[in-house]
Amino acid sequence: MPNGVGCICVWMAHDEGVSRAVLPRSVNNRTVIYEFTKKPYAPCGCPSLFYQYYTISGRLVLNVLTSVAQWERETIGERTSQALQYKKCQGERVGTVAMGKCLSTDGKKLVDNTQEQQAITLAKQYRENGLSLRKIATKLAEQRYLNRLGSMYNARSIAIMVGEASNA
Repeated sequence: MPNGVGCICVWMAHDEGVSRAVLPRSVNNRTVIYEFTKKPYAPCGCPSLFYQYYTISGRLVLNVLTSVAQWERETIGERTSQALQYKKCQGERVGTVAMGKCLSTDGKKLVDNTQEQQAITLAKQYRENGLSLRKIATKLAEQRYLNRLGSMYNARSIAIMVGEASNA
């Protein structure tokens, strides 16, 4: 039996009076079920629907149901991504607050943080003049530009400011 599986059972979930089979949500995961059910009379099936997945018809049903489950999972991910992009376009917070921004008083919209914006502008100017990331951090600290925690910016933060995040 694959991966120590002794029995595979598909059960029914009752959601608002509607029954549906609970299956793997990725087509890739169904191979475990296929391998297990190649053997005739493998203890596998859906008791409430009486599908026997070791038969040709049973494997067809399994294939259709897992394909629909994967489509559902991908559709949810696509819709979530679209919703987050919409919020971002509307100037709302999505995840962590970006450097140079802060939350407005309503706690949803992002507004410019003038001190961080000035620090970003200076960091870009210093970088154009050939200063290293650490030297830029030191110069910003000397001019009292500190990060949100009140300490000196590090080289990684400066790299993000100047658009060189992969170089730090």
